[in-house]
Amino acid sequence: MGASTSFLQVATVGNALLWPLAAGAAVVVWSKVRAAAHVRRTAEAENRMRTAYRALEARPVPPRLARVVDTLDEGEAPAAQSRPERETSAGS
Repeated sequence: MGASTSFLQVATVGNALLWPLAAGAAVVVWSKVRAAAHVRRTAEAENRMRTAYRALEARPVPPRLARVVDTLDEGEAPAAQSRPERETSAGS
């Protein structure tokens, strides 16, 4: 730059070049922070699901369900038990 270039011109050109770069960097940082928060939330949800699954897995299987599973494992159709039909109230 020559001697006729003023500080104001250099500042104007610098500002015109730097603010888009700064804005782009801000968008990149924002998106990385957002992605990290999403990963953290996903990991927390997965941990809660694993905890719930382990708690459910630790519960004993009800005998009726165990019989149904055994029957299905053997390849037989479960026998239908005769039950009286419940009365439904039409005025509900």
